[in-house]
Amino acid sequence: MDAPQRCEIQTTVGGMEAVYEMTFLELRPDMTRVQVVLDMSANTLSARLALQTLKLARGRVMQRLQGLLARQGNLAEDDYRRAQG
Repeated sequence: MDAPQRCEIQTTVGGMEAVYEMTFLELRPDMTRVQVVLDMSANTLSARLALQTLKLARGRVMQRLQGLLARQGNLAEDDYRRAQG
């Protein structure tokens, strides 16, 4: 197995800074674990209010993000398998 591969995206939008980090770890040749970390911080009052709203809806937001990541992973896997023939 190889060492984990990491991708980090930093962005600032509307007074809010976000760091999105993805780590990929090969478990087997046909299986990869993906870990996603999203760190957000607010610099303005309106951004703080938006962040607080996200915190209150954390369970629902996490559920939607997990679904989105699973769909994207399935699409990437399908593309890879098609390219392999």
